[in-house]
Amino acid sequence: MENASDKSIEEQELLEEMSLKIDDGTETLNQMIEIGQKVMNPAFEPLSARTILDEALDIKRNDFAAADVMVQLSVSSEDPIVWVDPSLMRIALDCLLDNAYKFMKVDEPGKLTICIDTHTTTRNALITIEDNGIGMTEERIQLLREEFYSVDGRIALGVMLSRLILGMHGGSLRYESAFGDFTKAFITLPLDVEQNYD
Repeated sequence: MENASDKSIEEQELLEEMSLKIDDGTETLNQMIEIGQKVMNPAFEPLSARTILDEALDIKRNDFAAADVMVQLSVSSEDPIVWVDPSLMRIALDCLLDNAYKFMKVDEPGKLTICIDTHTTTRNALITIEDNGIGMTEERIQLLREEFYSVDGRIALGVMLSRLILGMHGGSLRYESAFGDFTKAFITLPLDVEQNYD
């Protein structure tokens, strides 16, 4: 039989859990407002794709180190210069890196391979983020194309934000994955028109 003290402890734990969820929701809402303001007033500038990725990786470095995730970054012979709003692009890449981190396998070391390449024929920089995580089914990849796709009852805001921000930059996001094996996110960004890549 449950006594009043046990019930009080359970109620306290429930209240603490609800408080944390409210705090998380408030933080997410504040982030969305901040992002909305940046989206309304973007500040584009030419930056190297490597610089943008290094800055995004710096944000996640402690998480990756704590989870024993090995990160490899390779750049084609010429680091492409892209025309971006740096703060918005950091948000988009942070969301994608966060997803790669969240969906790593728990029973084996994580590996994240990031490649930056230049496609002179399409005048795009291509950034590929590949993880050896749990992967996705083809059905889930199709669902990610929907605007308000939810994962376990939560809207996949990271993918939605990344796609929105990349679209603002004239870029794109697509996925390739094998369930239980890997996921690749392919990001394209237009090259800075002032640079000569021919």
